[in-house]
Amino acid sequence: MSSDRRVLISFASWEDRFVSGMKTSMSRFDDVGAVCVFYFVEYKPMTKENRVAVKKDIDSIEFVELRAEDPVFSWRTSIEKIRELAGESAGLLVDLSTMPREIVWYILWAAQQTNTVVECLYYSPAEYGGGWLSRDPCAPRMVFKLSGVADPSRPTALLATAGYDIQRVWRLVNWCEPDRLMVGVQEGGRFERNKDVMRSAEKEFVKERGWDVFRLNAFERGFGEVEISKQLEGIASTHNVILASMGPKLTALSLYRIQQRCENVGLVYAPAGQYNEAYSKGIGELYSCRIGDGED
Repeated sequence: MSSDRRVLISFASWEDRFVSGMKTSMSRFDDVGAVCVFYFVEYKPMTKENRVAVKKDIDSIEFVELRAEDPVFSWRTSIEKIRELAGESAGLLVDLSTMPREIVWYILWAAQQTNTVVECLYYSPAEYGGGWLSRDPCAPRMVFKLSGVADPSRPTALLATAGYDIQRVWRLVNWCEPDRLMVGVQEGGRFERNKDVMRSAEKEFVKERGWDVFRLNAFERGFGEVEISKQLEGIASTHNVILASMGPKLTALSLYRIQQRCENVGLVYAPAGQYNEAYSKGIGELYSCRIGDGED
């Protein structure tokens, strides 16, 4: 591949948004020289149809297998692949739309080590499926190289952005038993269902538990970074701070930026045990930003 071309990186999903996003990006960005698609072996049967579909339309595509239940393997494999791709290209186009946050953070960290500029893309769904989206939260785990430098003498503060699966927040709280808890709920957006879920969560967290709840809009410039940073003012000097993105996917970017500025702030990933195959329908608006030299 020519060094003046970029690599498009995505993550295979059973959602039609994965296929639509790939096709849209290939037509929108004319400097793509190669495509790399990561996927989890545990979901191989569920993503097979969509992987076959994109391979028919894209000649220069490579599939890289990761393991959802083996973060060490996924870390090493993704880091090695990103280093390889970064050295052969002019930059990376990373589609976060259907990519687990843990893998997003691996890619951003690896690209940063090679001084590679990353343009992040996120295609929102046209609509979410009915009923549950994810459930049965698994044990949380700190993210390799992004877990922060903890001081054993300090208490823990947890800041989590909340999404449809509120049980993932509870799983985190029970896991780290924080001295201070801050929960960010999405404000604004076009999904009426989200408004109802966030109102219910805010009532549960504030009135029943007395937790600190703040509002943010992950779909505005900065993806909620300003609102999140305000919550952390002064906390980093007194607590070991853990950040979790379980609300809109774009908060994974704002939390990453914050972590890079504060050495005693760590990122934690809390995977769901099950995902609904009817998670979303269609493809909606595109959001993008740069991570690296000249980022906006």
